[in-house]
Amino acid sequence: MNRKTMILMTSICLIMLIVIFFPPQVVWLHSSDHPAKTHPAKTTHLVKPKSLTKNGFTYIPISNLEKRWKFVMDMNYIDGKVTFVHNKKKVILLQEIPVMQINGHFVPIEAGMLKEKNEFWITNESIRQIEKELKDDKNSIHSPAIANQRIPLNKVVSYLSFLEKPIHGAHVSTKDTQLPGAPRTYRNGVHEGIDWYSYTTGVEITKNTPVLSMADGVIVRADHEYHEMSEEERDQLLKQAATLDRTPEYILDKLRGRSVWIQYDKGVLARYVHLDRISDKVKVGDKVKKGQLIGYVGNSGTSDGVLGNKEGLHLHLDIFIYGEWFWKYYTLDERRSILEKVFPKKLIPYKVDKAVTPRSKE
Repeated sequence: MNRKTMILMTSICLIMLIVIFFPPQVVWLHSSDHPAKTHPAKTTHLVKPKSLTKNGFTYIPISNLEKRWKFVMDMNYIDGKVTFVHNKKKVILLQEIPVMQINGHFVPIEAGMLKEKNEFWITNESIRQIEKELKDDKNSIHSPAIANQRIPLNKVVSYLSFLEKPIHGAHVSTKDTQLPGAPRTYRNGVHEGIDWYSYTTGVEITKNTPVLSMADGVIVRADHEYHEMSEEERDQLLKQAATLDRTPEYILDKLRGRSVWIQYDKGVLARYVHLDRISDKVKVGDKVKKGQLIGYVGNSGTSDGVLGNKEGLHLHLDIFIYGEWFWKYYTLDERRSILEKVFPKKLIPYKVDKAVTPRSKE
């Protein structure tokens, strides 16, 4: 075997060893002019979304929905309120309140928002309900002038004239402090509705006094499972409100006690609050007829209610027109005039126990 043959055979053996023990895809075997095209293995990171479970519901952060829905939310952490606009629909959600507002109409949702860890949380079912409402063509009209500006008193009266009294035979309170807009300095707020007490409304009010629906409507909230606060819990809420320039909506909701909310025609929503108990026939989503029994007068949520006594019994009634207070643009005297025309006195005299005085703070 000559020298050239030996060199050739040796070279062939070396190449075979390289191919066998060092595969050609090894990066260092490739020319620097033709860098290797590496394909790293694809890894799937199963990142579970943040969630929390409370009261039997699973919640996710509502901030996650800003990108999903592609609009900006206004989140007010003091008032416990989230607002956003989508396709000419303005949606308002309130902390711990199982009702949403869409262009002034109120619609029930599975559960109210929670505020935990400096974040608002909402259930998946509530999200589906919101998306369904956003796709629906209803409730997309602009609210009428009565909801956002002052109009003549007689037109307000005419607009609300389809309502009947919530307590048979009663009349509007004779005390200004029981009318809408009266100051409530102990919580840095105002009285939002109309109170119906024994000694000021012409009828005896007890825990057996029926509360009636003022018109045909749809029930959007009914607190059948309400549990009264402790005195300490209520005091803590009032102390919290006292540090602010107003009473946050989620605190007010707790102070209202057991409630029924009914959406009526013409954008009118009524809140019947401080109830002692609610009729078994009152269910969220059901229709209700004018004069139908809603429940009975109580003092839930008040200073007497948390003590479990029978003092301070009254119905507190709130009236909205497309999400705005009907009395927003009127003086106290004008509010009284409107209410006394919508709920006129009857000429039948009633015996009144003038010794009974309200004690409860709402």
